[in-house]
Amino acid sequence: MVRNFVVAGVAPNGYHGQLRDALRKAEEVSGKRLKDWHGSSQSMKVRYLDECFKLEALRGRLFFRTHADIRPATFMYCTAQTLMAAADILGGDRCQVKAAHEGFTQGKRKRLEQMLTPRGRFEVRSGAFEAKPEIRLADALCGFLAAVYDLNPHKRGRGGPFEHLPLDWLVRV
Repeated sequence: MVRNFVVAGVAPNGYHGQLRDALRKAEEVSGKRLKDWHGSSQSMKVRYLDECFKLEALRGRLFFRTHADIRPATFMYCTAQTLMAAADILGGDRCQVKAAHEGFTQGKRKRLEQMLTPRGRFEVRSGAFEAKPEIRLADALCGFLAAVYDLNPHKRGRGGPFEHLPLDWLVRV
């Protein structure tokens, strides 16, 4: 049993290339570069998120859902539910969703795509951590949200280094 599980993502509203460039710049300016959340220092995490939250294109386009007391066997179901909710809320009536997911094998991505297809036009692609800054941002969001929403008992609550970040930019789906 997993105590808590966070699914988070970025739902760009056009201008994907410009957003990727801006996210790469945020990684460079903060010093984070290609490091994942756990491989980054606390000060680097704060600088990186500060830079990301300066990007107006991300306001209202960052989504998440927390899942409590779940079994690892339900990770894919939770991921599918979160992506469907995000598409419903952020995608509009005729959206075509191209989800890039890091961490699933090709077979699991196909299964996830099959779970999503009845709800609309979904395509699930490999989300290579090294290649896509939006995947790295989603990774950081999961770590940030685990700290902020009391999912990690060692880093409780809203206080501390993340207190100043605008949670109203995030869409809970």
